[in-house]
Amino acid sequence: MIEKILADLNRVEGVVGSLVVSSDGLIVAEAVPPDIDSEIVGAIATTVYGSGERVVDEMELGELEQMLLEATQGKVMIVDVGGEATLVLVVEPDANLGLIRLRAREAAEEIAKQL
Repeated sequence: MIEKILADLNRVEGVVGSLVVSSDGLIVAEAVPPDIDSEIVGAIATTVYGSGERVVDEMELGELEQMLLEATQGKVMIVDVGGEATLVLVVEPDANLGLIRLRAREAAEEIAKQL
């Protein structure tokens, strides 16, 4: 079921790939191109998200819901999945982030029900 959610998410224009990573950095499900090493991306994304949570906590901003890393050749969006895991999306550089954020949040809610 999670694989279907990821496949649907990957059909959103601008989304290159997606994966669900447990809070300890292990891949739960993935739908990424073969040139993306999901094990490495998952482990690093978990670490980055954890660092973001510490920053938000230190600044007393509430709960971290998502992060966006922007690079010259693309973006990485990391979305909380109910504290159990994160949803990681690889996004094209000129993608419509508003639509992708909306679909990612919907996908995260559905994935949380499956975990």
